[in-house]
Amino acid sequence: MSGFLTRQLGEITALFEASGRRLATSIALLVAAFIFVLASLGFLSVALYLWAAERTEPMIAALAVAGLHIAVAGVLFLAFCWKGRIRSRKTVASNSIPEDPVDVGRAQFAENLDQTVAPLIAVLHDANMKPEEATLRLGVALTKQVGPLALVALALGAGFILARRLTTPSKD
Repeated sequence: MSGFLTRQLGEITALFEASGRRLATSIALLVAAFIFVLASLGFLSVALYLWAAERTEPMIAALAVAGLHIAVAGVLFLAFCWKGRIRSRKTVASNSIPEDPVDVGRAQFAENLDQTVAPLIAVLHDANMKPEEATLRLGVALTKQVGPLALVALALGAGFILARRLTTPSKD
């Protein structure tokens, strides 16, 4: 069983390493492309300045190129602000929705969970089993917060860690 789990863990680790390498390669390529785009924009600005300097005085050419850059930056800044206002209007509109169906489902799940566990907690309380009652209450609270599937995953992970601590390593 240990060999099977080790092999599965190795395969999962290999998948994560491969996706990490792909992500690192993509990021490196994107950064290199961004650097080249910035360099080309610099050269285009210089070419525009030289072209305008031939037609007019150098001072006017420098002001024209700087004005073009400021105008483009202003348009981009206005687009950024406009996008933020549109997004804030959408959030205001979404806040006017009375109830989210996911929240309603979670509230119903929490209520069903409380009704299901209430008799068990009462029995544990009557039997004066305080640690078990506290454990059950903690489990219910965790289930309400993270959901049942995440709680099962957490329990499996804790079980594997505990089994690893309790078993002695074999010298294979």
